[in-house]
Amino acid sequence: MGAAFDVKEEAGRYGRALTASMAPLPVFLGRRQDADRLKKGLGMTFTKKLREPIIRGEICCSVRIWRAPRVKVGGRYRLGDGAVEVMSLRQIELTDITPQLARDSGFEGVVDLLKTAKHGLGDKVYLVDFEYRPDTTF
Repeated sequence: MGAAFDVKEEAGRYGRALTASMAPLPVFLGRRQDADRLKKGLGMTFTKKLREPIIRGEICCSVRIWRAPRVKVGGRYRLGDGAVEVMSLRQIELTDITPQLARDSGFEGVVDLLKTAKHGLGDKVYLVDFEYRPDTTF
């Protein structure tokens, strides 16, 4: 296994600050390990302000803008001491995002939701319904 990547050392070597694009990419070992990574929470992550309301059961849906689905129905994705279990996944249109859906997803409104959801290269909108399961073992 190679030496650890040291940002300060590399920045000194190049005489400038490093950008995120210069850091090494994570290594994916194979399909089994990739599937395990997804189960550990990489498929469904939430901003800090949403985590506690989800755990309390106040939020049970999320709007995601992805290139392709990153979760599957029945999949469990780690959150806190438990996990969210995906109950349904469906593709919707951007125009289907209403102020009520934004509030049900834990946001103040549609603009607030889109600021968080629209951050990558995704162009397809998905509505993910889920339930929080405390103390789920993987």
